[in-house]
Amino acid sequence: MEPFFETIKPVVILIHALSASVGFGTVVVTDTLFFKYIKDYKISALENSTMQALSKVIWIAFSILIFSGILLYLSDPARYSVSSKFLIKTIGVTIIFINGLILNYLVTPALSKISFGIGDSRNDKFRVLRKLAFATGAVSMSTWTTVFILGSIRSIPLTFLQGLLVFAGVLVCAIIGSQIFDSIVAHRRL
Repeated sequence: MEPFFETIKPVVILIHALSASVGFGTVVVTDTLFFKYIKDYKISALENSTMQALSKVIWIAFSILIFSGILLYLSDPARYSVSSKFLIKTIGVTIIFINGLILNYLVTPALSKISFGIGDSRNDKFRVLRKLAFATGAVSMSTWTTVFILGSIRSIPLTFLQGLLVFAGVLVCAIIGSQIFDSIVAHRRL
């Protein structure tokens, strides 16, 4: 089967790169809109609807990214199975999937009910969801950025463990940063 996958590899690489670009670009747009929308400390139903539409674009791009990634893997399984770049990218894609499920099923349905400003302390459920909204947004942005960068370069000068530790450090910093930002937003006006 490998010769067939090797033959279609140039087209698959193009599709893979385009899906990564669309997914990453849409995540950047969605996160930018999120911060624009919370300037008034509330996300309206229309704003939430816009973000849900963008989320659908991300899921389509992500699905194409997965499918084309599998085809790429099948073009040279022996090489990809030992590539630290590929393995870290695969872990990143898995994190994007899990994080996306949390965003779509826990955070997004409640976005219109969450207060992103002062006075949210009365409702613990929505305070937790607000913190989760910031954390999942940070994980999404940092992971899509990592996957996009890894897909854009030929190789990394790190072992799998070193690369994994760097990636984990990026995620930890993103989550901590998101919670600090949440604390600032929750206690002061922007």
